Amino acid sequence: MDIFEQRFLFSKTKIEYQESGILYSFGNVISNKQYFIEYENILLNNITRETKTDKFNLFVCLISLTAVLKSILGVYDNPNGIYKGLLPFSFLFFIVFLAVTIIGRTNFLFIETVNGLPIKLFNNKSNKSALDQFLKKFKQKIKAYLKTKYTEIDKDVAKETQLENLFWLKNNKIISKQEYESLKAGLINEPSEVKNFTE
Repeated sequence: MDIFEQRFLFSKTKIEYQESGILYSFGNVISNKQYFIEYENILLNNITRETKTDKFNLFVCLISLTAVLKSILGVYDNPNGIYKGLLPFSFLFFIVFLAVTIIGRTNFLFIETVNGLPIKLFNNKSNKSALDQFLKKFKQKIKAYLKTKYTEIDKDVAKETQLENLFWLKNNKIISKQEYESLKAGLINEPSEVKNFTE
């Protein structure tokens, strides 16, 4: 079985290639979700990259910065007051959460799907080459499957439907314009045993 897996801190993603689609799972220590996505529903031309920062860590970082500033002002107003003892702790708390916020920033690569659920992969420097290799293989597998499925003439399917399928393949850049024209001509010139709408 062909599998691509990624891990980042406590999160993981996994893609298993199936005959007609992928089994996509993602999750963390607490929960895990799994979906089957057919190859036809994966939008290979809609791939985006995004960097995300954990909002909770960012919020705590800003609150601790406020505590540091308040402690500095308190020490200035009253050098022997409570703020003198709070300053080192609030500063340490701020530094720790600042580091956690910076380290916890995650770069993602999203592959859009027809059903609206994107395939989310980690796009950090440590796994960039593995991700690039995966994307190349992923696109090749999907294109090969779709070409095999939709470019062969099927006498049990109406010519109009098959022409629509070829047009869809061309629009999604799975076949070139030249391949489309060649396959279209072959389909149109096919003997009339291939069903039309009128049959």
